Amino acid sequence: MRQQVFSDLHSDALPPRPSVVPPNVDAVIVAGDIRKGAEEAFRRLRQTIPMQVPILTTMGNHEYYRRHLGAEQGAARQLAHNPALMVEVGT
Repeated sequence: MRQQVFSDLHSDALPPRPSVVPPNVDAVIVAGDIRKGAEEAFRRLRQTIPMQVPILTTMGNHEYYRRHLGAEQGAARQLAHNPALMVEVGT
């Protein structure tokens, strides 16, 4: 299995770094801190990661900035439909 790993993109705080997913990648692992809010984080990821490529992710502290933990996890669960899988850290 070929995997691509991303973390700490902070795409709402820093100039965007070039993110490329090669065509032969089977899954992408994302270790959080993409941008503020689950919805915006998933949207940012799908700008780079094709829909047919599964995403295995956990939200970092950056996704929760100025947000309610439970509400943001609920929003992330709703957004994490196939082919994406969200992994949560215990609350």
